Amino acid sequence: MKVTVADCAQLDVLQSAKLLTYNSNMGNRVTSVSVLDAMSVEDALTYHGIRGQLLLTSFAGITNNGYMQSQIVEALAKVGVAGIIVFQNQGEKLVQKQTLEVATRLDFPILEITASRKINYSTAIKAIEDRILYGNTYTNNLISKTIYHLLNTEKYTNFQAAMREAAIINNIQLVLFTPDYQPVFSIETRQAVSIADAVKVAKNSKVEKSRLYQFLNISNVLTYWGLVNIAGVDYVMLIVDNDDEYTQSEITQLAGIIEISMNIWQYSPDKNNNLEFVRALDRGDINIAKLIYKELDMDEYEILSVFDIKNLDRELFVKAVEKYEKEYGFKIISVQDEEDSLGIILGEMNEFANENCVAIYDDLKLLGDRVRIYQSTNLEGIEEAINAFALINETATLVGKVFPYKRVFSKYELTLVANCIQIQTQGGTLKTRYENMLKPFYRSISENKADALIETLETLILDTGMNGNMAAKFLNVHVNTIQYRLKKIDQILGSESLGTRGIPGLTLALALKRIEE
Repeated sequence: MKVTVADCAQLDVLQSAKLLTYNSNMGNRVTSVSVLDAMSVEDALTYHGIRGQLLLTSFAGITNNGYMQSQIVEALAKVGVAGIIVFQNQGEKLVQKQTLEVATRLDFPILEITASRKINYSTAIKAIEDRILYGNTYTNNLISKTIYHLLNTEKYTNFQAAMREAAIINNIQLVLFTPDYQPVFSIETRQAVSIADAVKVAKNSKVEKSRLYQFLNISNVLTYWGLVNIAGVDYVMLIVDNDDEYTQSEITQLAGIIEISMNIWQYSPDKNNNLEFVRALDRGDINIAKLIYKELDMDEYEILSVFDIKNLDRELFVKAVEKYEKEYGFKIISVQDEEDSLGIILGEMNEFANENCVAIYDDLKLLGDRVRIYQSTNLEGIEEAINAFALINETATLVGKVFPYKRVFSKYELTLVANCIQIQTQGGTLKTRYENMLKPFYRSISENKADALIETLETLILDTGMNGNMAAKFLNVHVNTIQYRLKKIDQILGSESLGTRGIPGLTLALALKRIEE
């Protein structure tokens, strides 16, 4: 549970604390507590400049030095210290006006409490540390919500379904690994960091495999690593705290609840090499992919195609796969999550292999209006399959903007969009060159007429493959209008613009335009 300055102020030993700074941020996260005894900014930052630390002090040595107090407070606030609680005796004024003005400006909380035999540094530190470490043990929503879902055998049919719901409710992610960090079960609710990146950092950091969950900050993603034992076998479990809501102690308690529930459900994380092979390809983990490939009996198969299919009902997909495997002699391996299917097509490479793969995708798109298929066919080997998945992952969110009427996207459309992304990211002269290709329209005719010609060009090149009749239907104009506009385009851009040499450059320019829009 996230512990704040306000939470600490509500502790019995600190309830008489008074906030001195006007409207300050009492929601600052508290992760530790210490005593501030520095008399210079340098010492304050060296010994107490820790983000999330709550400091107790009497400003000894600088009681009457408003300038030094304010400088220390400003330095500590800027490095993320949570706040300061000033302990004083009756009648003393330890915090100077200048200090309070600086703290108020920085939204930094300073509280004041009168020291006594009952309230001193040691009692305050003990109470705050207990709050940070253990939280409200008996009212802990993380634990109670998790128990509710993981032990609800009436609502859920298996551990996986119960754990997925508990993860969503508690805003966490979970991945279960073998001791050599091969994933066997995962629930990913965000994509801030990949499993492969997390594993790499964990290995380099030499995470201790113990029952106490070790914290690792990976690209500002808060991860916890530790062991669980399932049916006598140890596994490494990764728990991700999406929004920094829980303490290390709470995560360790959570892991214990998850471990108990796994054994109650008699859950066994059977390793499926086929699925792990697909996951390794998608993650770009070539070493794991090659290792699994050797373990699989795939000598008679080659990787013909990889795919990522969105918004397709799982049952419909499974039935279709059975049909295709019988009809074409393929082996189709897929990882499925709700309505998304990620996978590969394996088979014998022959003159019909690529054609049959494309036929499968064209058939699958008919199973629903929302179905979108990102695929790369005509591959050779594991490295090309990994590159194909990387291409899909890079471009899937944008390719539909460039080709809004398509539902199956091949590596040719994906590569075009990848090139556009690269040009857009790099900017500079190259991007300007493509943008300049469309500027002649606005120099010679009115803006409205220029927009109409460019729209026609977009429709012809990106949407219809230079099919004038189809473009006329898309734009709801007569085909003669299309022919007239083509002549006008030739006049403005030059007679070679729509020839075989001009189309590639215009295609990139128009695709960039759609992405920019």
